[in-house]
Amino acid sequence: MTDYGNIDVEQFFTGDPIEDWLDLKRREDISTGTVDSLVQKLQTNSDGTAFQQFLSNRDVGVLDATVMDLYDYRDFIREVNSKREMKNKLSEVSTFYNDMRRLKQTDSNPAAFVLSRTDTRVKLPNREYHTVEAMGDFLAFIPHPQMQTMCLCYLKYGLRRGAVVNIDLCCVNIDDPRYRPILMNAISNFIGRYAAVRIPYIFTETSAQMMWLMVRNVATETSATTMSYFRSTTR
Repeated sequence: MTDYGNIDVEQFFTGDPIEDWLDLKRREDISTGTVDSLVQKLQTNSDGTAFQQFLSNRDVGVLDATVMDLYDYRDFIREVNSKREMKNKLSEVSTFYNDMRRLKQTDSNPAAFVLSRTDTRVKLPNREYHTVEAMGDFLAFIPHPQMQTMCLCYLKYGLRRGAVVNIDLCCVNIDDPRYRPILMNAISNFIGRYAAVRIPYIFTETSAQMMWLMVRNVATETSATTMSYFRSTTR
């Protein structure tokens, strides 16, 4: 008896729990090959752990295993994993060439065919250009020393980082006009906060552009991470 009353588990598991689980998988919409693979893995580990099975094939008990047995087991696992990885790669290559045969591209270079259908044109975003002198004037307008130091750090780091990162996706391009209202709202809040404590702040079109540049360059770092992940997953 528990806080939930009498729990009858026999209606779910009447025999061997593993067999009951496999029967449940067979009734689900799962391919026969997947179920057979599950059965094979369960049978492989039915007599104990994989390490115990490895030692039992050598007629060596767990307590009698030596360091060399551990090294051999490590090499065995590496070999199994490498074969599995190679099998996955070969499956991908096989699928690729099957698609090429379907497109009747067996007599040419399949990779060249794919590249010929790929748009490789580079579309540079429309960026505003500011000189170092203009950036310096903008920083001079900021009276608070900590804010000035932070903006200087963001400008320098963002410019250097942005020089080696190409941001062409609309979703990560901070120059997109849709981000403009967000920036202007942030600038208004910034000015209002400093006006409340009687700190003078000169707000001009140049300072607005500089604030835009600063925000954009800070976003470059986040965009760089996004682009690196995007490129690594679409190769």
